[in-house]
Amino acid sequence: MKDQKYKKWDRWISYIVFTTKELIENRYIYKEVHKIIERNQKLSSNNPFFHWIKNNYINNASMMICRLRDDHKDCISLYKLLEEITNFPKILSRTRFINVTKDLKISEKEANSLFDELTGSGKENIDPLHVRLGLMNFLEISERIKDYRDNIIAHTDKRDFENWFCESELDECIDLIEKIVIKYRAFFQGVRHTNLLPRLKDNWKNIFKIYWIP
Repeated sequence: MKDQKYKKWDRWISYIVFTTKELIENRYIYKEVHKIIERNQKLSSNNPFFHWIKNNYINNASMMICRLRDDHKDCISLYKLLEEITNFPKILSRTRFINVTKDLKISEKEANSLFDELTGSGKENIDPLHVRLGLMNFLEISERIKDYRDNIIAHTDKRDFENWFCESELDECIDLIEKIVIKYRAFFQGVRHTNLLPRLKDNWKNIFKIYWIP
């Protein structure tokens, strides 16, 4: 049962990493485009096209975050992964981690050092309390974003939606998701990356250097 659950988590983390990378890439592109708009005095920030870009980014990011915190029994989500790890912490053991990293040509010394970083020095498996605290932090920070998704994107609410949340709250939530995903990805892949921003082509901004209307 433990091996089956570990393999399931391994599949889940791949999907979660993919979703998180997309979320971070979307934010990066949005902010870079925003910088282009701010630096060009010939562009009017009141143009409805720019509002459309912003609304699409915020709505899309909100939906993706809510998918990551989905608790439906049949879904794959960061919430479900952390919840299951909390209930079965011994599956992510030091012994399993060392065995898994052997296939990645990571020495036992390096594996032990990384496991100490992830769980605390000398621990034999992940601390379920720390997993639970991380999950609760994620749910708390993303709660207002979930409310926005539920009451503005998915439904029409009578309340004023101008003050649901600001971009800094969205950034804080995305940063936290990235931090959590980097940590738990390391348990399965033996590498702790500094960030999850995909490498974009260097010339991706060239599209803004040509006339769009012939």
